[in-house]
Amino acid sequence: MESLRVAHFREVSRSKRQLEEVLLKQESISKTLQKLSADRKFLEKRLRYDKDGKKSNPISLSGMKASDPEKLGVELIRLYKNWKPETDDENVRKIGALYGFGLYIRREPEAYEDKGQLCYRYHHRFYAQRGADGIRYTYNNGIPDTENPKQASRHFLMALGRMGPLEKKYQKQIQAQGKQRSSLEQLAKKPFEKEEELREMKSKLSSLEREIAVNIQEKQFQKETRDQPSMGSRSGRLIRKKKLRKELKSKAGQKKEHNRQKLGPENAPGNIHPYQVPLHRYTFLDKAIK
Repeated sequence: MESLRVAHFREVSRSKRQLEEVLLKQESISKTLQKLSADRKFLEKRLRYDKDGKKSNPISLSGMKASDPEKLGVELIRLYKNWKPETDDENVRKIGALYGFGLYIRREPEAYEDKGQLCYRYHHRFYAQRGADGIRYTYNNGIPDTENPKQASRHFLMALGRMGPLEKKYQKQIQAQGKQRSSLEQLAKKPFEKEEELREMKSKLSSLEREIAVNIQEKQFQKETRDQPSMGSRSGRLIRKKKLRKELKSKAGQKKEHNRQKLGPENAPGNIHPYQVPLHRYTFLDKAIK
């Protein structure tokens, strides 16, 4: 029963840890959803359509005044293939804007081994972002269509079009996290169902242990009493005689000491004056003379 209780609380502890992780993840997803929602509303206010109902692509690239999709696509492909940072610390550069979103190219290193030496090659990625801490929107993992310039010119527009699917994706995730959170909260608060039964078993066990301890003490006391000799037995009488002799001897010694102190040193045996000889001694001498 105790092992079941330990297993239960171990599971409760694990559920609490999982609940903390879910809460943190849910908070992170909520923040991402807020940013997505804000970006979508920002884009919807500025988005324009052409006569065919197709989204307009008023992209502007740094250093270019052209609005021709073909030329814009060619320039994007060139940047993707050939862009090099001016300094070693520069890994990101803003290359244009679209509907109030900044357009960026990013340099990413990839390590590889060549003849036993560690080397690096670099890849470029495109993304659109609103604000320094905004969400980075990419399409096709940031890689443009290098074979079709017109399609490449709409790369960033298609990246911004990812807002809707991303928002739905994170909404589903937060719903799933909410269900998991509810389940984990119940598990974390779930009491041990057999707690009362276990408490009764422990109480009975404690009573039994006390009863066993009392019985052991009683048996030890009976054994000690049985092994001790009684005063009516022969061994008991011998013990009593020895004790009596010891007491008489002690009293005799005390009386002798008392008489010695009473007579004083000058009247100690061997120093008695003739005239201080007790009368019974003279009587003994007189009888002997007769």
